[in-house]
Amino acid sequence: MKLNKIILVLTAFIALTACEQLVQIDLPQGAQTIAVDAEISTDLRPWKVFITNTQAYYNQDTVAGVEDAIVVISDDDGNVDTLEHVENGEYRTINSRQCVPGRTYTLDIQHNNTLFSASELCRFQYDIDTFLSFFIPETNGFIQKGYYVFEVANEYEPDGDYYLWKIYRNDTMLDGFGLILDEDQNREVSFFNLNIDPNDIEKSIREDSISPRPFPFNFKLGDTVEIEQFCINKKYYEFLIELQNQQNRSGTPFDPPPANPKSNISNGAFGYFSVVNIKRASTIILE
Repeated sequence: MKLNKIILVLTAFIALTACEQLVQIDLPQGAQTIAVDAEISTDLRPWKVFITNTQAYYNQDTVAGVEDAIVVISDDDGNVDTLEHVENGEYRTINSRQCVPGRTYTLDIQHNNTLFSASELCRFQYDIDTFLSFFIPETNGFIQKGYYVFEVANEYEPDGDYYLWKIYRNDTMLDGFGLILDEDQNREVSFFNLNIDPNDIEKSIREDSISPRPFPFNFKLGDTVEIEQFCINKKYYEFLIELQNQQNRSGTPFDPPPANPKSNISNGAFGYFSVVNIKRASTIILE
């Protein structure tokens, strides 16, 4: 009886495996367009625009730079810069340039009889008032004990601002937590530790029970720490969140569906043209 059961199971297994067939799926390639990586800022430096051709997802060939485009950046005050091609799809202004807060900048790319265009406002922001380090004890309960940094600054726009931060330890950028992004729609959440008294940090933490919200990096005594605060536009903020979500896909059912982040460039181009206002501050980790 047991042998009959074994034979029945083997027969069913062979029948099922015999039905297997390798199916080749032809994935749609899509029309080729361009991908753009362009950021201009309030820093005085040559403006750069990188343009490549798009390619199929499973195509592992080297991405080809677009070398025959006409690239122009202009503002609403009548200033116009035509960028020169340097190499492999990189275009650059001849002279160093910087954005002016309050002006809107437009990127125009003419390629293959198509005009790709994007515009963004250079937003205002105040300087960083306070950038300090402090020690969080182990009793905090949420954050590993150690030295952290926080900032205090005023926000400018009455309708809320959007920010990206970069943190450097001894001139090396820290990126272990991905992009550090936040928004200030309620005029109280974008800047870390607004309620902490910078003149008496320990009292704020221990006696006033204010939960510190430092930047998520643990430092050592003697470290030099620099912060870059990018005031960005809402659409760029949303683009970066979408980009980070796609980069953090882990293959689980909870992942977002594969998709390209929404571009601000017209006529089907991918990528983003961003205009950012940058403020900086630095401190040394001391006891």
